[in-house]
Amino acid sequence: MPDLPDWYEIEPEPELAFVLWLRAMRKSRNMTLTDVADKMGVKYQVYQKLENPKMANPTLKTLKKLEKVFDTELVSI
Repeated sequence: MPDLPDWYEIEPEPELAFVLWLRAMRKSRNMTLTDVADKMGVKYQVYQKLENPKMANPTLKTLKKLEKVFDTELVSI
């Protein structure tokens, strides 16, 4: 029997990849949903939708706000 790896790398769909990235960024900075929403200047429920793969559909304006919160570049125009 051939040696098989213990895990396989898969590429998630873009909307799921975004949600996973967003949650990882928030958790790596020990921030709550409310913390991020406050820094973005939006309601908790608005930010909460961004972490839901079925609801997330961020606009460029939203992505720019996330860049400021997490001090990273998401979009280059």
